[in-house]
Amino acid sequence: VQLLERLSRMHPNLRAIVVSAYQDSKLQATARELGVHHYLQKPFAFDESTGVVAQALREASMDESADSDR
Repeated sequence: VQLLERLSRMHPNLRAIVVSAYQDSKLQATARELGVHHYLQKPFAFDESTGVVAQALREASMDESADSDR
């Protein structure tokens, strides 16, 4: 969580993906508050993780395109 807080301040548009083996609703809520893109709980399917990463990359690419158009 401390790392997420620091990274969020340094890179406001960061798309962080949290992976955890713990079912912790407090951690999930904190992650949402920090703007985490997705929270994966172990165990998860490989296809799920690659889909989440691909979605985050697509959105980041769209944001960069929008910023360069300004």
